[in-house]
Amino acid sequence: MTNMILGVFSFAFLLIVGLMATYRGYGRIESIATTIRLVYGFSAFAALMVIVGAVWEYRSRKKGIDNRYKVIRGRNLSVASAFTAICALIAARFFVDGIKFLYVIIPSAAVLVLIYLVYSTEFFFISAVTAATGFLMWYLSKAYYALPITEIDPSLLLSDLTFYAGIAAMTAMIAAAAVIFIASRNGGALRFGKHSLKLFRPSSRYGLIYISIAVSFICIAAALVFGSVIAYYLLFGIFAYLFVLAVYYTVKLM
Repeated sequence: MTNMILGVFSFAFLLIVGLMATYRGYGRIESIATTIRLVYGFSAFAALMVIVGAVWEYRSRKKGIDNRYKVIRGRNLSVASAFTAICALIAARFFVDGIKFLYVIIPSAAVLVLIYLVYSTEFFFISAVTAATGFLMWYLSKAYYALPITEIDPSLLLSDLTFYAGIAAMTAMIAAAAVIFIASRNGGALRFGKHSLKLFRPSSRYGLIYISIAVSFICIAAALVFGSVIAYYLLFGIFAYLFVLAVYYTVKLM
């Protein structure tokens, strides 16, 4: 596990260095076009490596090679390459704003992987849901209307993608709660005929997961109804809630 943790944070560090180099390329007028082409090309290369990793993983399993404790393996290459390709696309498509966004997303993703490796699956799920909600609150505080929903022209509201992003997030919360409920009835696994997908351990407690989903749902609904000012304050509230749970689950590890 130690090697995996070191690998994840080394990978995140390399991505940040790449972002710094890209930002420097964007800072000079004569190098902007070249930098964009290079970043797009790197994204295509990373996408190709996703396929290479998948083939590598498939051949290893076919040969019966046990890669469960290996850091350098096909599956990890595919996941890292896919994440890299997405980051490169964001940096090329959204220019400096994309880089600033990735400066937050990449360390956050590294921390989530750390939580997945060290903590229980239930806390990983809680962290993923609340962190995603926090980022959505930040987005709504910047891009959504400052007025309550009752004071917004319905035609403007229904043509605003930000509003639909909030609705989609609330729908995703309901779907996640339904999936977790089904898994909890089957020892923490989803069953598909003769196959099953393990999500949680049989000993997992689901109370805090449902509470976290409910808190996230209420935050999103409140931001959509009361406007961007409320979303700004809920941003701090949701991360404070996550911090309290992090302390709780850390104490449980001791």
